[in-house]
Amino acid sequence: MTLTDQDIDICFRLADDPDETVSEAVIDRLFSAGPGIIPRLDAFIRTVESPVAREHCTTVLRRFRIEPLMDLIEQIREARATGTDIDLENGVVLLNMFGRPCDDVSTVRTYLDSLALRCHAAFIKHFPANDLTQVMSLHQILFEEEGFHGAEHRYYDPDSSYLTSVIRNRTGIPIALSVLYLLLADRIGLEMKGIGMPMHFLVYSPVLDVFPDPFHGGIFLTHDECKAFVARSGITFNDAMIRPIDHCTIVERMVRNLAYAHGSVLDLWEAQALGTFLREISGGDRS
Repeated sequence: MTLTDQDIDICFRLADDPDETVSEAVIDRLFSAGPGIIPRLDAFIRTVESPVAREHCTTVLRRFRIEPLMDLIEQIREARATGTDIDLENGVVLLNMFGRPCDDVSTVRTYLDSLALRCHAAFIKHFPANDLTQVMSLHQILFEEEGFHGAEHRYYDPDSSYLTSVIRNRTGIPIALSVLYLLLADRIGLEMKGIGMPMHFLVYSPVLDVFPDPFHGGIFLTHDECKAFVARSGITFNDAMIRPIDHCTIVERMVRNLAYAHGSVLDLWEAQALGTFLREISGGDRS
């Protein structure tokens, strides 16, 4: 349903009505306007003085935020039931719509497309043209020119996990930077896999048989260096720790990280919503 500006203003004026029938009608009407109303809702919530109006409009905003999570749950369930996988980019975009509902997620695709063109331009200048020089072209654009780096001092900030925030701030936790790396690699035709080690996340190049570490500027790790990293964490290493994981598991692990991150900054509703998500699907750890 399309609401005019006047319709929205009327709903905002009625949002502090204590009558339950009125408040439910206001909530339903605002929600019927669709996600395009989210920025106005957010602005109203941040500026309105009435606690009742704030609560009612927050209810609407949360309904919008839960919808992409429910969609993501269904996609993961279907993928696992059919032995397939989800689209990684779509999965992280849905997660972003939950955590940063006012961000324009279309900018993620646009930005990655532009980086892919720059990677190609850098690659054609290299000689010889092979898989290694293509990887180095990606590293040139992502780490040297764009300046992406590990969030050493903001590790538990939710902004270090949501892709729009990671792109805006040029910093993220290992799995967020690895996802960015994987999405860009896919655009330029590089085969890369996600590696969910204990307490850390890497990518793997089957062709080069190396493990680039996006959190540390894309440095290449060998099998033995991955083993040593795990050993330093006091964990007994086994080869399963460096086997590629599917997109469903990557997104699930991102959700687990975010549940912890939101809880650490007392975003209790977000932490609870993500906890409910995790109860619907299985496993994962923090990195």
